[in-house]
Amino acid sequence: MKYNKSFTRFIPFFTTVLLLILPALSFAEKDKILCDTLKANLDSGLVNKLRPDALPDTLKKYFPCYSEEIAEGSESKCGAGLIYENLNFSIYTDQDYFEIRKGFIGEMNYQLFGHDEEYLQSVLGEPVRVTDVQEFDGAPMQTVFFYKKSYGFLLIWFDADHKIFKLQMYSKDIDKIELCF
Repeated sequence: MKYNKSFTRFIPFFTTVLLLILPALSFAEKDKILCDTLKANLDSGLVNKLRPDALPDTLKKYFPCYSEEIAEGSESKCGAGLIYENLNFSIYTDQDYFEIRKGFIGEMNYQLFGHDEEYLQSVLGEPVRVTDVQEFDGAPMQTVFFYKKSYGFLLIWFDADHKIFKLQMYSKDIDKIELCF
């Protein structure tokens, strides 16, 4: 069988091109932007493998699709953070927590929204604290269940109809958590 000698001259060229392209492709995959598919793990406190107490610049790099940035030192009631209105997700960098709201665009390891207290306790057990809160006089009463986790605390918020509408994953101790509505 005869082979074309001119083709064998291109083998080193193709090998060189592949050696240059493959590392670039793997680097691009490693630094992939993580806004397209949010994956929240309520047990580990991670969203796409990042913790809520990560540096703000790191969070901005890996979650660049925010609709609003609240700067440090602003008059915001919940402090500095990144708001993702179209995803029903927020990161509060001053208080080191992720907030996931009903209608969250992403995946979670527990589907809790719209469920009641009985269902929550069947999934997560007894909370370490339950607190009733009211944003202002005349506002509907909300109830917050506090669950101790390895990363800090998972807070589950119930509305006046006793349905889950918000989750917060804090990477701090219970005595340092300042509830924000």
